[in-house]
Amino acid sequence: MANKTSDLEKGVQLFNAGCNCAQATLQGIAPDNMNSEQMQLICSAFGGGIARYGKTCGAVTGALMGIGLKYGYTLDTKDSEAAKCLNLSQLLVSKFEAEFGSSDCKALIGYDISDPEKKELAGKSGVFETRCPKFVAGAIKIVEELDL
Repeated sequence: MANKTSDLEKGVQLFNAGCNCAQATLQGIAPDNMNSEQMQLICSAFGGGIARYGKTCGAVTGALMGIGLKYGYTLDTKDSEAAKCLNLSQLLVSKFEAEFGSSDCKALIGYDISDPEKKELAGKSGVFETRCPKFVAGAIKIVEELDL
């Protein structure tokens, strides 16, 4: 993985440019040779706490995908690699929750964005510009710290 500062900046810049939180986080973590368009497509449904249901924060799901890229397993490697991937994934979630108080989008931003009126209120409040970039950067930082 690349330089930590540039990964954080890349993730936040992509979020600020319009990527959802999962898309921005995964692209901040993924190796530079990964196809950006494919990553965006894969992560499309994970923004806003999984399909804007306010569930698990997209920054967390994007980071989990990043862990899968680096430490994941296949049918051929499951027996030897699964435990490491799952342990790192659990560590990511626990560190994220310790830093931000939750991994639940609704709790993190204080709005139920599955409700169009509340999503509009969230937008007007500025949480997407003030809070969400911190979650993207925080998730990337945690994954980088796991990359021992």
